[in-house]
Amino acid sequence: MGLFDKLKNLSAIVDKIEKATGVDIDGSDKRNVQPQQRTAAVAPQQRTFVKPERGTAYFAAILRSNFPQYMVHQNVPASRLGLDAVGNEKPYDFVLYGNDDIAGVIMLTEHNRDRNMAFRNAKGAAQDAGIPFINFYKHYPNESDYVIERIRSYLK
Repeated sequence: MGLFDKLKNLSAIVDKIEKATGVDIDGSDKRNVQPQQRTAAVAPQQRTFVKPERGTAYFAAILRSNFPQYMVHQNVPASRLGLDAVGNEKPYDFVLYGNDDIAGVIMLTEHNRDRNMAFRNAKGAAQDAGIPFINFYKHYPNESDYVIERIRSYLK
């Protein structure tokens, strides 16, 4: 295939793209190019996002109803737990106490927020103290059965 044949083939491809999109790519079309009509529209996949206020209340309700043996405190800084803290930790969304001891901590996190320093410092302080650290991403559905089973698997 020679150079001119390749250019002719390229021109045909550009014409097909222009016809499909309705955009005159190379400026060769003086007429109004209409895009092809699609026969079936496909709905984009919807992701379920939980609003932060609803997320905290949702988890609090799960903890109250499924873990009554634990005393639950919300929004607790690492320093209040007596953990070796750097000082810029994100507060734990939930701290579960059992028999006057910390049974575990739970943090609710936005997508990719588990990489920021405040989150990592809070996680490190809990892990250094041997306290089970549980993280849930708010942008995932977090069905109640999943949440309950995951918390049970982490608690002392």
